[in-house]
Amino acid sequence: MASSGEMEVSGEGGGSFMLSCVIAAHGGDVKSLAGSSSEFIVSGSRDGSAKVFSQRLGRYSEVLSVMKPSKMAVNAVALYQSSDGWLIFVGRKDGAIAVFASDQSDPIRLLHQHNSNVSALHVDSVNKVIISGSWDCKAIVWPIGDLSTKEGFNALGLMGHTMSVWAVSSVVEMPGYYLTGSADLTIKFWKNDIEMHSFTGHNDVVRNIISISARRFLSAANDSTIRLWDLIDKTCLEVFSSSSSEYIYSMALLPTELGGVLACCGESGFLELWNMKKGGELQHEQILATPAQSTWCVLALANGDIATGAEYVFVFALIFQLFL
Repeated sequence: MASSGEMEVSGEGGGSFMLSCVIAAHGGDVKSLAGSSSEFIVSGSRDGSAKVFSQRLGRYSEVLSVMKPSKMAVNAVALYQSSDGWLIFVGRKDGAIAVFASDQSDPIRLLHQHNSNVSALHVDSVNKVIISGSWDCKAIVWPIGDLSTKEGFNALGLMGHTMSVWAVSSVVEMPGYYLTGSADLTIKFWKNDIEMHSFTGHNDVVRNIISISARRFLSAANDSTIRLWDLIDKTCLEVFSSSSSEYIYSMALLPTELGGVLACCGESGFLELWNMKKGGELQHEQILATPAQSTWCVLALANGDIATGAEYVFVFALIFQLFL
């Protein structure tokens, strides 16, 4: 169910985004969102379900819903899209990852190599891998091309963190190189399953990582900061403090043709927008307060909109687009 946004949303700064749509998607908090170039939104919720919504003329309609056994919370979802259709990955609280194919409500495969809650999923469509992070302190790299077949496959285990892995990413320009962030306050840089370096600097749980080039990446943490790092020099270049002074749970980077905008969200229901320069430096642009107690996840949509997951899915659009 989708409706136009009439909830009270306040904003500060010179930004130009405002609430455009509210999707009443689930019976519990939306913990994860994923999307595609064709304007699908995939949501995963504490109510134990994952859903797919399709956008048309600014309205979202549900096209698929899957309920997990015993209504186990879904804390991570990811979407891989190809010319053959799409695959949806649903991370479960029991450590399993269910893989669904286009328009199928039953999984085509269950992946069982984690033994605790799957807290993060990241799809690298270029190199055709999906990376998972878990409370079991492990990250795993899975070959997407082999998951839809009945043949065996080799998953790559990234083991070195001493606490839950909350953030996973890949360096797209460097196949076989990965980044993981953890409650142990470190970010680890991997070549295949070999740890190349451990970055330190955050003072609380690392919640999200975005690789922005072959050399630089951004990380966000519960210490209310976003940090810019250099993979070659192995240094933290800059620290950016959120105006919210709250935990940062998630980040998303809007398509570069839309001007390099980074969105982040977190505790107290905020959505914060930053202008990102070519080298990854950030300049604060706008902060929006929603009625939610927490915004758990943020997704940059292909059309330039921004979606956040909380009790509802809130969709924000550029103001000038709302009046076209």
